[in-house]
Amino acid sequence: MNPMDIVLVVLVTACGVTDIFFNRIYNQVTYAAIVSAWLVAWLGYGAETLGGLQVDLSTSLLGFLMGFVPFFLVYLIGGIGGGDVKLMGAIGAIKGASFVAYTMLYSLFLGALFGVIVAAWRGQLMPILKRVWYTIVHTLSPGMGPTSYLDPQGPKVNFGLAICFGTLLCLVGQTLKRQLLDF
Repeated sequence: MNPMDIVLVVLVTACGVTDIFFNRIYNQVTYAAIVSAWLVAWLGYGAETLGGLQVDLSTSLLGFLMGFVPFFLVYLIGGIGGGDVKLMGAIGAIKGASFVAYTMLYSLFLGALFGVIVAAWRGQLMPILKRVWYTIVHTLSPGMGPTSYLDPQGPKVNFGLAICFGTLLCLVGQTLKRQLLDF
């Protein structure tokens, strides 16, 4: 394992733990990871990308943007917190664009799975599914336009934990030289 891979494991584990126990991903942690990733990449000691190349500064910057921008757009509509956005940017800065793309897909899947489990545990799954169905039907019906029946005060899922597990899953795939989503 590259030293930056160890930094990545520590980063996502720490952020997953603080998100669960304190409902926060701390700026000091994500900012330090981003700046460190850029500095290490600039010095020529970056992590290994999924393609086997070493992360250089341009790869690190592109990875940061690839992780940050899509999640920032979701943040703007209230789907996730700002710490999740910066964490995904940090992951991209450390490992590059292809790694963060797989991590995003794994994290989104795991976040949805965690959400279903939390809603079922709290006995809220059927009302939530009904509201989602009404929102989809209303949005897709001609002339009705989009309307959301979703409850903004509904159950929350700590997405940092999903990002943590998604990142670790992607690292395992890199070690095995095959991602789960490769066909």
